[in-house]
Amino acid sequence: MGNNSSHSTDNTLHLAQEHDADGELMATTTMSRSNDPVEKSVPCKSGKVVPIIFIPGVMGTNLMNMKTRERAWAAPNMDGVFPVLKTVGLLLGSWFKSPKRRQLELDPRPGAVGIYEDGEIDGGESGLSKEELRTRKWGSIMRTSYHPIMNEMQRQMNSIMIAGNPQGEWKERVQQAPADWGDWEENPSLSALGDASGLMKAADIQYEVWPAGYNWLQSNKDSAADIINYINKTVIPHYNGKAEKVIIVTHSMGGLVGRAMVACRGFSKLYGIVHGAMPATGAPASYKRVRGGFEDFGEKKILSRDAADAVAVMAFAQGLLELLPSRDYNDAQPWLFLRDRTTGKKVFTLPKTCPYTEIYKSDKWWALIPDTNDKLLDPAKIIGTKTDDDVSMESSEENSLKNTFFGIIDSVKNFHEDIENKYYDKTYVHYCVEAKSEKFFTWGNLEWSSKSVEGLDPETASLTSDNLDSELQLNGKYVLTVGEKYHPGDGTVPVYSGAAPRGKPGVKGAFAHGQNAENAGKLINYCKEGKYNNSVGYKHQDAYTDEKGRTLYATLYSLVRLSENS
Repeated sequence: MGNNSSHSTDNTLHLAQEHDADGELMATTTMSRSNDPVEKSVPCKSGKVVPIIFIPGVMGTNLMNMKTRERAWAAPNMDGVFPVLKTVGLLLGSWFKSPKRRQLELDPRPGAVGIYEDGEIDGGESGLSKEELRTRKWGSIMRTSYHPIMNEMQRQMNSIMIAGNPQGEWKERVQQAPADWGDWEENPSLSALGDASGLMKAADIQYEVWPAGYNWLQSNKDSAADIINYINKTVIPHYNGKAEKVIIVTHSMGGLVGRAMVACRGFSKLYGIVHGAMPATGAPASYKRVRGGFEDFGEKKILSRDAADAVAVMAFAQGLLELLPSRDYNDAQPWLFLRDRTTGKKVFTLPKTCPYTEIYKSDKWWALIPDTNDKLLDPAKIIGTKTDDDVSMESSEENSLKNTFFGIIDSVKNFHEDIENKYYDKTYVHYCVEAKSEKFFTWGNLEWSSKSVEGLDPETASLTSDNLDSELQLNGKYVLTVGEKYHPGDGTVPVYSGAAPRGKPGVKGAFAHGQNAENAGKLINYCKEGKYNNSVGYKHQDAYTDEKGRTLYATLYSLVRLSENS
């Protein structure tokens, strides 16, 4: 057996390492012929283990009802006949679900739902046995969006070098400049950094990838505590003293959980964090979805058709409400507008100072839940009742329901303040800010607009009708609709939020993927275009399955650099 610095002949056969049913490393081979002997080598590392903890995005964790043990939420996979048939079944089933039924299934009360661990698994070329994948709970998170990147991290981070020589894809990767892959910080290539790159350290570490699913209905602060407990009591002890700290990789809302682990919970068993497609300061799309449901046909039928569905699920689910724009969204600039389409003028803008009081706790027509929609709160009548864990929210009387909702908004505000501009001091981020292809545009601002608002006083206007699908009527006369998406992004997270970590203390790299564009002769220069980052971006949910390999490069480069701290 050899190690990473040992010498071997050009004809040496390097055996791939796999895991047995107990999770121990092993290699298999056959005897060579006596007249044609072949030297065989198994790389022998230092014994140090670094678990990579993957935290998925909102709705990326499978949930179950803790009382019935039945699935409450199954993340939809769309990559084959049977997964598609399952998703079609989910689509048809969701089509007829009432708001009451949706709330009962996605019950926001503490202890009502938990993580469902027996979902679909794809170990790919990870080298992990089915038993080990189950032990690590890979079935708890969405297979199609997350298992491919987890497989690649498990495989590639454990095959970096042999005898000091980069292997496989690493031969080219170590030479490539991050700027060519979209890094605004223009970090040096791994080869240019030499020993400072962390490459030699990384090659001598055994990396083990674990997902960390969580209840995305509860506060991200609570999910942070749950994952810390999982790392301390399950992941690190699994390696019997060989693992001391972890690296965290996140997607979407999982980034808020990761930041909360440090900022709110003081987690320190950490070498660094890699955030992908994180809505760092929230997204106006969350406001729109409470007021009018989701946008795409499939999403509308599965997630929420209209405001009645959305309010039923989201009003008392603090984790979902924490995706609303925070105070520092777009440097505290207004993002909610009323526009006169005839004149093109914005006649009303919010927030002036505080989105929580001016928008989320308002009862006016522009509110997150205007008083005319109070009837949509708690259709299942469960908020005033107790779960089996004997935990309840406040009374289900209508005014108390609204007060309970306001209390949750206050908690959302506190959470946003706790993590505002706070990033672990060894953080890398990657995100899509596509500016050329409209299918990736999203709401950077949310505009209500009318053909004409002449004679309308927005401050005092009455909401006389609401179709719960992004169309309102004010004063029985003025018809308002939600404006089109026109800001660069990934279809969900706009540039103002996705790019917010760039340049913040602690953020060492910021990979901005997609294409720039010109508008009225002015370059929209949000992407760092380069040799390998010169094509259309990717959708929010596809952040870790980018066909161009940009997020794979950003993730692996970041992991190696963070290994220098190990």
